[in-house]
Amino acid sequence: MSGFTFNAPVSTENESIQNDGFFPDIQLNDVREKVRLDGSVTNKRLIDSIISAMLEINDQLKTLKSKTVTFNELATSHIAGKPNTQLLYERAIYSAVAADINEKYRSYDSTGDGQKRGQELEPTVDDHRRNLRWTIRDLLGQPRCTVELI
Repeated sequence: MSGFTFNAPVSTENESIQNDGFFPDIQLNDVREKVRLDGSVTNKRLIDSIISAMLEINDQLKTLKSKTVTFNELATSHIAGKPNTQLLYERAIYSAVAADINEKYRSYDSTGDGQKRGQELEPTVDDHRRNLRWTIRDLLGQPRCTVELI
């Protein structure tokens, strides 16, 4: 035996993070599956990232609360049995969490390979941030691109 130990994937229990009552609750396992996270990201870290995403996104979408009593009343269609507003909100959460986790975890490996991998992740982080912005704008009914002539 060499004495080396390896980090086995940690089993994680599914938890639900309650939202404010207007926006939908978020399931940890759904986030893990969509963002492709294994057990190396603990539930505590994931919950912290999800709560941060919820606070940021809820704040940006607070104007929607004055338009209706429930978030899903704003839906214009249903896909796979879910209102499009819920699908878009979940996508915003997934994008925010993916960007946050990728930013945090790329700094753990300081070797040359780790730095190269971190640089390779930058477009991915930027892509997640872009998807977050676009999803917020879709929910607010705003165009994705703003162009001004100078």
